[in-house]
Amino acid sequence: MDNLSAPIVLELENVYFTLDGEKVFAEFSLQIYAGEIFVIFAPSGSHKSDLLKLCIGLLKPSNGTVKFKGIDLNNIPSSELQKIRSQIGFVFQESALLSNMRIIDNLALPLRYHTNLDEESILAKVKEKMNLLEIVEYQNKFPAELTPNIKKRASIARALIMEPEIVFYDEPTAELDTLGGEIVSEIIKKVNENGITSIVATYNIPTVLRLAKRLAIIESAKISVFEHLEDVKDKLIAHLPKIK
Repeated sequence: MDNLSAPIVLELENVYFTLDGEKVFAEFSLQIYAGEIFVIFAPSGSHKSDLLKLCIGLLKPSNGTVKFKGIDLNNIPSSELQKIRSQIGFVFQESALLSNMRIIDNLALPLRYHTNLDEESILAKVKEKMNLLEIVEYQNKFPAELTPNIKKRASIARALIMEPEIVFYDEPTAELDTLGGEIVSEIIKKVNENGITSIVATYNIPTVLRLAKRLAIIESAKISVFEHLEDVKDKLIAHLPKIK
């Protein structure tokens, strides 16, 4: 599918953002289309987490609008904003799994808290996501017992448990070795094939090259949007560490 012909699911228009009087982002506009993988390349210290918070209404822009499926996130009641956030999954840089719960219970928790499903239906949904992420054999493990790779997969499974329309990934391949990064990138692609819009924020250039078609680059408070990876591919490759 040509993503540019798909509906716009998230739109930031003429957004400008300051924090404690300091300019964080110069004015920019950005559109995310339903069903695409959109990558944000953001070197360390570039406030990428603040950009993600702007996207889901956790931060308000100093100027401009942020719309989710046409709804201005900054001009709706908090109850409506909570409903919208229930359509959004978030994979944090740190796993954010509860350390005192087994993986199966970490995944079941949002369903037990936010839905009226019976336990049998909850466990069926949990098993479905564990199968998708290939972590069934770890269901009775605690987070501390998992490798970084498996822990990341469990975090993705939990982000998917409420059947979100869009998933944000904050540094999904951080702290993973090369193989782990490749595996998680393939998982993100597999999730996206199910029609889930994916926004990936990363400073890892190989991850950008594996996932990006459209992308944004944050540099010195400026956000530049590129419609094709090829437009900046050579520049990104030039910044890869040289193999000695």
